Amino acid sequence: MKKNTISLLSLAIAAVFVATGCESTENSAVSWNTQSNSNSSSVSTPTTDNSAPTGSASASDQVAFSSLNWVYGGFNGSGASHDKVSIKGLRMNSSGLSYAYSTDLSAWGIGHTDSSATLICMFVKNNSGRWVGGKIDWISSSRLTRDFHNVFSGYNGWTLSDVPNPCNACIVIVHKDGRRRSNVISATWTR
Repeated sequence: MKKNTISLLSLAIAAVFVATGCESTENSAVSWNTQSNSNSSSVSTPTTDNSAPTGSASASDQVAFSSLNWVYGGFNGSGASHDKVSIKGLRMNSSGLSYAYSTDLSAWGIGHTDSSATLICMFVKNNSGRWVGGKIDWISSSRLTRDFHNVFSGYNGWTLSDVPNPCNACIVIVHKDGRRRSNVISATWTR
């Protein structure tokens, strides 16, 4: 009887973790979003000042997509949902970033050197703990590096005035239609 009760209690606790998801509350460069969705419908919780809908979560996001505030770059991709394209291995230094594809943009029917259909978007965690950012450049499967010229030059409102150094940063690739995106990957950025 005791053994069955302990087993049932263990299953109930595990079900609570699966149903509610797990988030790290530590201030680290990577936080995993393990929220599960039983369908692929979009979440309609606004995360930006202009109340745009947010896209669906992905188990491979290292930062919760819904926490990204699209305030710079002149593009709002908050309604995008993760669809096939997968990136990994983000590295950042004072002048630029690099990453790799696990599944490149051909999954969306985009040619290897075509940089007219997708955007690389970057977000930084500011002094108040808010993820702010947006588009920094156009991207293709052949472009695995980007410099920070647009970020440092104030492109479409970009500013780092309220961002610590070093800071937590992340990137996501979004189709220009705003409906599809890659997973979100993160790293620490020292300027």
